[in-house]
Amino acid sequence: MGRSEKRRKRSQTRHFILPGPGCTIDTRRVVALDVKHSTGVEKRYFCFGDVDGRILTVRFTMRAGKIRIIGAGYWREGKNRYEEENGL
Repeated sequence: MGRSEKRRKRSQTRHFILPGPGCTIDTRRVVALDVKHSTGVEKRYFCFGDVDGRILTVRFTMRAGKIRIIGAGYWREGKNRYEEENGL
């Protein structure tokens, strides 16, 4: 098992994020600029979306045309933002 595979599994265990048929793309997802952590060189974003009935927040950036995941978790602030944007 390579280093990236070990890190992926560790992250899934830490954040209780399990890939599988229950993980679907939320059409009501919200993408927002992470003003606090963006720089002039690299912009960072949040994506808030429903995964199996819970609101997941994913922090990411774009590098060389690819999405790079910085972190993910079930955070109260992300849930609040998702509900606010979707009128829930």
